[in-house]
Amino acid sequence: MKKVLLAGVVALCVGCTTAAKQAYYTAKGPQGNCLLVRSDGMDPLRKYNSMEVVRFQNDLPGIIENSLVSTVQSDIVRELKEKGLFLEVTAVPAFQKGATQTPTAVLRGRLVDITSDKIPGQKLIGGGNHLIAQVEVVDKASGKVIAVANIRGVIKSVLEGGESDLAHGMARGAKKLCEKLGKRERK
Repeated sequence: MKKVLLAGVVALCVGCTTAAKQAYYTAKGPQGNCLLVRSDGMDPLRKYNSMEVVRFQNDLPGIIENSLVSTVQSDIVRELKEKGLFLEVTAVPAFQKGATQTPTAVLRGRLVDITSDKIPGQKLIGGGNHLIAQVEVVDKASGKVIAVANIRGVIKSVLEGGESDLAHGMARGAKKLCEKLGKRERK
């Protein structure tokens, strides 16, 4: 009898912990993170006043929808504008090297991995859905690569999980990358 009661208490506690985690992840919303692979010196983005965000390439066209690729680009632009990291942030279809009036950096990348809601309970068991991109930050005038990184949008709440949530997480990861590279929010 004691073992059954103990097993019931343990199961209840585990259920409470899972419910508490899900409430936390739902309140926190989509998350983003970045792994900086390499960069040129300390704070290489500090001198740039403008950022162009190139539409990412899709390495998994049968799995990642084109609408998600577009949403990732527009959410990154919106996040960087809202946080005031640059004076100007624009979406562009492709990278074009060339001189500009203000120092301009370009964010370009490739979407390389995604998980989805197609497996029931995946977020509870596997820790969430994610979208991963390999990115480069490039000087527009010279074409020189300033930094290389991986950014990841992740959703751990079972109540979220659509394309817009993954894209928003990617945008938060791009913002964290820019902060790591020396850009700070303008007050």
